[in-house]
Amino acid sequence: MKKTLLIIVIANFLFGCSADTSDRKDFIFIQMLKKYDQSSALSVVRNDTVLADYNANVLLPLASTAKTLIALEYAKQAAANEINPDSMINLDCLERFYIEGTDGGAHPMWINYLNQNNLIINHQVPLREVARGMIDFSSNANTEFLMERLTLDRINQQITELNVEHTPMYYFISALGIGLDRSIAQDSLIRFLNNLSFEERSHHAEIIHGKLATDFDGTFKASLNEQNLSLSAQKIWSDHLPASTAKAYVDIMKKINDRNFPSEILFHIDEVFDTLTRLSPANRELFYHAGGKGGDTDWILTLAFYFNEKSGSKTEFAVFFNNLSGADKYSLENNINNFMVKLIEDSDFREELITNFRN
Repeated sequence: MKKTLLIIVIANFLFGCSADTSDRKDFIFIQMLKKYDQSSALSVVRNDTVLADYNANVLLPLASTAKTLIALEYAKQAAANEINPDSMINLDCLERFYIEGTDGGAHPMWINYLNQNNLIINHQVPLREVARGMIDFSSNANTEFLMERLTLDRINQQITELNVEHTPMYYFISALGIGLDRSIAQDSLIRFLNNLSFEERSHHAEIIHGKLATDFDGTFKASLNEQNLSLSAQKIWSDHLPASTAKAYVDIMKKINDRNFPSEILFHIDEVFDTLTRLSPANRELFYHAGGKGGDTDWILTLAFYFNEKSGSKTEFAVFFNNLSGADKYSLENNINNFMVKLIEDSDFREELITNFRN
């Protein structure tokens, strides 16, 4: 089955060395933003100055970058002692939400990481690691578990509290299963999916989520007909993922970077979000804090990150793409690290962004 969400393992992003400019790789993002003028967006802020603002108020689907809101609600509830990050979660509770072939191998990679670091005790892991697995590895199973544990209502309150433009969160991973649980002709399924309102899509997703949550023997998951998840069906799912704007996510990254949360919440934000520094000793030499979230589907690529440099500079950026061709998405994915390094280290590249995308 063709993959849907492909994770971006941000822990591999390393700084401290010059990016490769021999073939102008850094300019691929600039070229693609222009090419996908109607379905791309960029916002870059450095030291409180907007360097680039391109379609920054256009709503675009987020893919896994939407998990940012879930992690922020996790930090808020942990700070208020409403959840305990040290509480042990049985891996079976997470496995029930794992549907093979629908997360680019994210969940198995997370499990492998846990094993390598001896973090599994009696088939259980701390809740903290579940949240980290959602951000670091983009585990969809962890995402569904946390959405239920934290509640959708509370997660959606983050939109109001952060004062950002954002469509409502729902069980968007379970929404992949809409149509998998029925045996109907593909053309009828496509019509059905296309005609769903947000309320109907959310309702169907909640039903599937509930069935997976109580699927103790795996019978329901085994009954899902993966043949129904055609590329056309996946595209409809992708188009209806939670959406926001580049400006909104830069505002969120900036709030983290400016330390504009209460200290007790920041402690838990750092535990989850500071992946670039937490998992890379080399990056810790350069940054006080650095992290964020990326996500994609076969058509989407989104990134939202923050960097607090020990040199004294701070940078926040968000770049969103939708309706990408396979070849263009491949080119962008292979140049993410180069783009980020150039953004931080190269003033000439930042001038290029200003020239191309200021206002």
